[in-house]
Amino acid sequence: MELHELVEYLQQCIINFNNDWIELNGVKLYDFISHHKDVFPKLQELCNNIMSQKPKLLIDSNEFWGLDDEALLSMIQLDYLEMKEVEIWDNLIKWGIAKNSTLNSDMKTWSVKEYDILKETISKFIQHIRFFQMTSQEYYCKVRPLSKLLPKELEEDLLSHYIVPEYKLATKVLLPRKTQNDKIFDSTILTRKYFNLISYWIDNGQEKLPKFTESV
Repeated sequence: MELHELVEYLQQCIINFNNDWIELNGVKLYDFISHHKDVFPKLQELCNNIMSQKPKLLIDSNEFWGLDDEALLSMIQLDYLEMKEVEIWDNLIKWGIAKNSTLNSDMKTWSVKEYDILKETISKFIQHIRFFQMTSQEYYCKVRPLSKLLPKELEEDLLSHYIVPEYKLATKVLLPRKTQNDKIFDSTILTRKYFNLISYWIDNGQEKLPKFTESV
């Protein structure tokens, strides 16, 4: 069996697993696939669709705090991620703290050095969070107190935006995330049978999932 055929076979086997297996191994699978996107494109798209629609499978997992940088970045970059930006921000902060054993959870006691450690840890994610899509209350309560973690230009633009909405910003403003209703199910990689399979997982269907044997 050639390597390409083996990869196709492995992808097919995992795709055919039921929702219990995916929920049990979702973090490890997503973590692994994020480092091998070019090798397992079907699994990458499948994981992205599942995590977009049900991110709490990842966020609520005990293994979330050990999630690799690339896997978390892949999730935050998803256009169809069904999660509020303020929740993404909250969980990024918690993840960053968990990644550094020298940081305690009580940020009120932190020194400048500790803030610098967290700022460095989360720096690559900041540009992918859609801060300007937050409500003024979300910004004021959740982001403003931690604004020292942001690049100076973004910090100033956010403050200006929420005080003077018509202010011309220097920061590139990302568009709001799309909803699943915006999504066209005509993927070049996944066929409709896989979208049906995703629906089983997301809806936590009680029936056994069908086994697909036809080639893609």
